Amino acid sequence: QTIEQWRLVFLIAAANLAVSAVAFTFWGTADIQPWNECDDLKGEAFSDELTTLRQKKTDNKLDDTNTRSSI
Repeated sequence: QTIEQWRLVFLIAAANLAVSAVAFTFWGTADIQPWNECDDLKGEAFSDELTTLRQKKTDNKLDDTNTRSSI
């Protein structure tokens, strides 16, 4: 692992970055993709599931407290 070998590694990394940047500059877009938007139904289902999980977590905390005090 000499300085020349590390120089080659960094030059390859820099070339990769430069080529990627040029490619994105010419062919990349900032348009919002259709998969970025989520359906309202999925959001409601997720919200319901999250509420259920929070209730279970709260119930588990109460159960843990009761078992600790009885020990």
